[in-house]
Amino acid sequence: MPKTTNTPVFNFFEIEKSYKTIKTHNNYPEDFYYEIFVIAKSTTDKNIRTACTNIIKKQAPEALQLAFKSRKKLTQKGGIKSVNARLISILEYGLLSEDLDLFKLYSLISRAPELGLYSFSKEFLVQLLEHPEILGRFNGIKSLEIHLKDEGNTYDSILNEIPKLTTLKSLDLEGEFEQLPEAIGNLPNLKKLKLVVPCLKSFPNTMSQLTSLKKSVLKGLTGLETLLIT
Repeated sequence: MPKTTNTPVFNFFEIEKSYKTIKTHNNYPEDFYYEIFVIAKSTTDKNIRTACTNIIKKQAPEALQLAFKSRKKLTQKGGIKSVNARLISILEYGLLSEDLDLFKLYSLISRAPELGLYSFSKEFLVQLLEHPEILGRFNGIKSLEIHLKDEGNTYDSILNEIPKLTTLKSLDLEGEFEQLPEAIGNLPNLKKLKLVVPCLKSFPNTMSQLTSLKKSVLKGLTGLETLLIT
């Protein structure tokens, strides 16, 4: 995993300003290849885009060079559709480059180390369903929320990647999921767990390994609104 750098100031929604700021850093561009990648994929300034593109193609680590071959951009627009579009872009970058640090990339374009997957993100979910392993490459996020009510058990395979997100502190699942990942106990930092899963058939045995858990809320099971709160 690439070394995380304390960026002086990086704001995805103020790309040009961020570019000028990181250029003043002593270790530019070596410490800022991921930032430069994001700038090149999102800026509307032709001169900045050209400068950043040249750095990525000529100097950046191979993982970034491979991902850069994608034509997908990173839109700075607001709204649900734009969030969905950015996730699709990251997914494509990850498919082109298996060593790309997707969490590092995601953290530069999001406001918090949180990831949410919802029914209105259908376009991204359909692609993620074809490549569920991509979710596991977001390790570093602290909170994951998956709300897919009225979608049946279509997305059960995506849940199997959750145990790879070992940095998770909060997990919130809602939907007609029939099973949880057997290795869900491999989340050593999980402190909060919320499950609204009325179709769940059984609990994985490894749930007893969630020793850091401070709060558990389980709803919709055996007719009980809240089964357990610790």
